[in-house]
Order: sequence, then structure tokens, then C-alpha cells
Amino acid sequence: MKIKEIFQKDYPNGKQLIYEYCTDRFYSVSLKQGNHKFTFEFEEKKLENKLHKRLESNFFSHHDAHYFQLIKNDFEVGVLVLTFHKWNNTLRIEELHIHEQYKRQGYGQELITFSKDMAHKYKARSIMLETQTLNYPAISFYMKNGFEIIGFNLNSYTNEDIENGEVRLEMGYKCLDQI
Repeated sequence: MKIKEIFQKDYPNGKQLIYEYCTDRFYSVSLKQGNHKFTFEFEEKKLENKLHKRLESNFFSHHDAHYFQLIKNDFEVGVLVLTFHKWNNTLRIEELHIHEQYKRQGYGQELITFSKDMAHKYKARSIMLETQTLNYPAISFYMKNGFEIIGFNLNSYTNEDIENGEVRLEMGYKCLDQI
């Protein structure tokens, strides 16, 4: 197994990114306002029907990014896109995807470990990423790997994100050697 950097110039026809997951639960978000305070609550709930989500996009769509492939036996198992932001000294995981047939076999952990090593190389103070309250498997995975909820956006995707059950979450990992 190896992780190698890849470049857009080597893919003249582009490279497709498939974003896919299945879940039977999500985090419901509620907002209460009044008496000079705001309260947000994230509550784990079970979906009535299991959800399978699949989106496709252009892999090489991030400015100033480093693109990586996780290869096993000459096959792509997963991909990772990282950007380093000097202005706030953070490394951002723009994309981390493991192909469906390879999930839950430790490959995502390999890419997280690689990301942590890259953060150390860049002397980043933290690693940040975005996921959604509907992507319960990703939230669980990132929390298992030391990431915490550091923020959210109630209308990042639509003006009805709370009602749609898909609120943007920002998660972060503090790089202890840089604190």
C-alpha cells in the first residue's frame, strides 16, 4: 500500500470524484433563541429509511491543493486532497474518500495518519475539514480519530438546511506538537 501525489496534468480528461455513503442515522439540529441567549442542540436520531447518498464532481477542483491517491495492488483504494492555509496556519482536508468496496478496512485511517504527518511537516497548528450532520459515518470516523466539532453553518447548502437534516459541520484536530 502506498500514498502518492498525483497531478492534474497527468489526467488530461480530468478525474472524477465519487462521494458516496450510506447511513441509518443523522444529527438533528435545533435552535432556540430568547432571553438573551442562543442554544443549539445536535441530537442523534434514526432515519425512517436508510439513506444512500452519491454525488460526482471533478477531483481537481481545489485551488493550490495537493492531490493524493492511496494505492493497493495497483488499484486506487481512496483519494485525499489537502490545502495548507498560511494565514491561519492550518491544514485543510478538502476531500477524503475511500471507494465503497474498501471502506471499514483501515484505509481511511491511513489517510488520516498521512494528513497528520503532513500537518506536522507544515508545522500546522490544526487540521480542519467539513462534513454534514447527515453523514453520520464520517462524523463517527473523524471523532474516533481525534477530531472535534469546531463550528457549523445553518444555511451553507440551502436556506432550509436544518429542515433538510443536512447542516454543514466543521471539525478540527489540534496538532499537539504545534500548540
